[in-house]
Amino acid sequence: MASHSATLRNKLTVLSIAAVLLLVHAIVLAPQAAAETDGKAEPFTWSAELVSFDASSSKITLKSYLDTRVDRAALEALSEGDLVTIGWTGLNWGAGIAAVAKGAGAKLDTSLNMPAEFVRTEMDGQYLVYRLPLPREAAERIRTLEPGAWVTATSPRDAESLDAVITKIRPYNDVE
Repeated sequence: MASHSATLRNKLTVLSIAAVLLLVHAIVLAPQAAAETDGKAEPFTWSAELVSFDASSSKITLKSYLDTRVDRAALEALSEGDLVTIGWTGLNWGAGIAAVAKGAGAKLDTSLNMPAEFVRTEMDGQYLVYRLPLPREAAERIRTLEPGAWVTATSPRDAESLDAVITKIRPYNDVE
């Protein structure tokens, strides 16, 4: 009986060690797998409220919720037309804005970053209003929307120029 118990204990020990090694392996590789596929960073998706669309310049003005982590004092120093970097909450889906910094190439402690043109804040600093250029092919999908409608856009991680921020955009309820 003692040898059967010892054999069972040895098997459980080996299984425990294997499980711990698999868990450590997953923890170490998970962040890399989430951020990269075939050496290329995966794009991310985010949604915002449409404020306006200027068909002549093909620019869209949007409004998004500012997370409590955003430095409101830094926003007060911005003027309309300033280039900013927006950092979204989340790993693959931008659910709200976690950070805003002056300059299109500002480094933020967020995984989902993009440049934008600052317009203003609204509702006592609870929302950021910003402007982005649209790809020409996207204008037709947005042209029919009224202010207040929501859109969902896809952006590359850490886009470096305003023209590269939106790769796809659609009305919020449209399914791809």
